[in-house]
Amino acid sequence: MALLTSRTAKVALGKTTNNQNVFNENIQFLKSVIDLFRNIQVGKDKQFKSIQTDIMLTTQVFIELTKYLINDRRYVFVLEARFTQDCVENLFSNIRKKFPISNTLRCENSLKILCVS
Repeated sequence: MALLTSRTAKVALGKTTNNQNVFNENIQFLKSVIDLFRNIQVGKDKQFKSIQTDIMLTTQVFIELTKYLINDRRYVFVLEARFTQDCVENLFSNIRKKFPISNTLRCENSLKILCVS
């Protein structure tokens, strides 16, 4: 899944070398990941799990977004790692460090302190 966590142009989805075949192969690989999770059976009861939907939806969104940015908006490549929420998760992690069980006022005050620092 390096394609969806790419931080450099070498592994990013795109047409950096003007090679349409590589781009199409990468898109096809991502579509096969969607098919894999659509058909996989998890657990004893073999029910469809929410994580399967999450992975399928995320992968499909990246495919469509990348196609749009490259084909319609003329981007050369797309760094999918830039679409993550790591900075937001880090912020809330720092708030929870100070007050593991917090209320709204504590959270707001901690947020103010972190923003100032």
